[in-house]
Amino acid sequence: MSPEELLDGLPEDSHQLVRNAYRLAEEKHASMKRKGSGMPYIVHPFRAARLLQPLHDHELVCAALLHDVVEDSDVTIEQIREEFGENIAFLVDACTKEEGRDQIQKVIEFSRQDKRAMLVKLADRVDNMTDHPSIMSEHLRQKYIEQGRQLLEACRELKIIFLVDQLSSALSQLFQ
Repeated sequence: MSPEELLDGLPEDSHQLVRNAYRLAEEKHASMKRKGSGMPYIVHPFRAARLLQPLHDHELVCAALLHDVVEDSDVTIEQIREEFGENIAFLVDACTKEEGRDQIQKVIEFSRQDKRAMLVKLADRVDNMTDHPSIMSEHLRQKYIEQGRQLLEACRELKIIFLVDQLSSALSQLFQ
């Protein structure tokens, strides 16, 4: 697993930004493990970024790599903005939990300004839902089912089709 795997089809002048996003995510999640699988946490944002890589949008790839950094570490949205730019900070902010605010509704609101916010959240959810669903708690399974339904409805409203099949497939696995 390497940031080099994410560079295919991206503009050459964006490669260093993607490498920097990977390094920051790897550094800030260095001591974390995935619940259930025990794999290094960086595997999750990497897989989310890899889901989005076929769109050849370096800002999407960077945002997917960084989507959990703010809520899991001491990094702020302002720091993301300074190092990676306004667009990537916007996409990361869209996926960052805020106390007292419904996460899915926040993503939907941000997606009305930039549909790519929904794509980052979809990649996050698809990876979370397919990461060992057999050992997922019933509470988490129900949460993902409800959020998955909300995301699918929002995708219809926003006319987003990328990753919808993967989300539907992940949801159907949760019903098994």
